[in-house]
This record gives sequence, structure tokens and C-alpha cells, in this order.
Amino acid sequence: MEAELVRLEALRDSSRDLVAYLESAREQFDAIQEENEKALRIMENWHAVFAIANGVARIQSASETSGGFSSVPATP
Repeated sequence: MEAELVRLEALRDSSRDLVAYLESAREQFDAIQEENEKALRIMENWHAVFAIANGVARIQSASETSGGFSSVPATP
């Protein structure tokens, strides 16, 4: 009976250690997921930056081929 009690106590202690380890791993994975979400938002913002840069390049290209933009409308 004493040996069984010792084994059960060892199992309890091992289970407690496993739970602590898994909780620590979960916290680390949560931190990694949070950082991944931040990186995703940054990558999404870069898409907008490139879209704006492409728009500016098109405007510059159009102004070079049509003689430029003017705030004063041309009169016939």
C-alpha cells in the first residue's frame, strides 16, 4: 500500500510539472501569435504603401506624357 501511495504522489508531482510546462508553452505560443499578428498588420500596410507609390508613379508618368497638370483649366 505504501509503494502505491509513493507512486501516486510521484504521478501527481509529474502531472503538476507537466501542467506547469504546458502552461508556459501556451504563454510562449500566445506571445508568438501576438507578434505574428503585428507582422501581418505591417505586411498589410506595405500593400497600401505600394499601391500609393504605383498611383504616384502613374500620375508622374501621365504628367510627363501630356505636358503636365495645371490647376488653371486651358481655354480654347
